[in-house]
Amino acid sequence: MTAERADKEHVLLVCTANVTRSPTAEYLLRTALDVEACSRLHIHSVGTKAVDGIALDPRMEPFLARDGITDTTGHRSRRLQTAHLSSATLILTMESTHRSQVVGLDRSSRSRAFTLTEFARLAAGVTGARNLTVGSLADLVRVFDRFRSSGAAAIGDESIADPHGRSRWAYRRAYRSMRDALHPVVALLNAAAPGWRESTQAPSTRIRPD
Repeated sequence: MTAERADKEHVLLVCTANVTRSPTAEYLLRTALDVEACSRLHIHSVGTKAVDGIALDPRMEPFLARDGITDTTGHRSRRLQTAHLSSATLILTMESTHRSQVVGLDRSSRSRAFTLTEFARLAAGVTGARNLTVGSLADLVRVFDRFRSSGAAAIGDESIADPHGRSRWAYRRAYRSMRDALHPVVALLNAAAPGWRESTQAPSTRIRPD
């Protein structure tokens, strides 16, 4: 880990092979975050059953290109390791089964692991920016975990289906599902990041989900 990455909070995206869904979500998230949020976050992705070193699924490239993301040559797949989980502030999985695998590998990650659609639903429920007095991403994750644990969050379909090797329509549906889920996540992170502290000694989070 570089010194720059050690200074940042980590957002880890997880799918199966780390060639289709999680790297696509990684590119979408990193591109959509503003300068302030990017300066404070390290976005990366892994796969629970990945073979290291494989490039992005080329069938995702046209969809990314339409959103202005044309250079994906830097991606190489990585297999999920416990070190990825121990350093992650927020873990976003494509399926509920991935979350179960994450927690099975490192039980301490339970409170930090959400499906992408679950976290998006929680992010969309946050009221206006006036409530985003948030000391860090870690504070935000703790609040969302408490809210989830209370049973107040609605439960729906938690999975974004794997399109790998399927029709173009399946790829389009997966891409749109990820992009749509990331919209409230990006809005929340961009709104919250300016209030994140440099020091760990600061007031606790004040955030109120609907």
